Amino acid sequence: MASSPPPSPQPTRFAVQFAKGKGWKTMYVHESPEAATQAFHEAIKVKPKGFFRLVRLDPNSQDGQDLDFTWKLLALHDPRKGGISGVAALASSTVPRPVRRPIRRPGKPRPGERVGIPFSVYVVMLGLGAALAVVLYMFLGGAGR
Repeated sequence: MASSPPPSPQPTRFAVQFAKGKGWKTMYVHESPEAATQAFHEAIKVKPKGFFRLVRLDPNSQDGQDLDFTWKLLALHDPRKGGISGVAALASSTVPRPVRRPIRRPGKPRPGERVGIPFSVYVVMLGLGAALAVVLYMFLGGAGR
């Protein structure tokens, strides 16, 4: 009886994952770190406000039969913190960081921006106009001449 050759150990893989609810969903799995890094940057370009992470997947078993992996976080894209954090190679990445817009203060209108007048001003002006019309009618138009 011929024995089958032992299966080759699984290679280290790299996965790009995105946050979904309270967990992480895997988008891409690559065997080279360069391809995984490129996919990670592409995912950030497509959705810059999303949470993404790049992880290294190491097989737990040496025989290649088990699909259980241990993972190590290589890079994390957190839009609230302003970009990518992780290994030095990814920290000096060429992915543009999102431009921060200044916070708009509620009391300061921008130049050229139309500012609404409160409703009470309309009511007061309508009342004054009606009172003026009644006074003019009584003195000039005369009721009962």
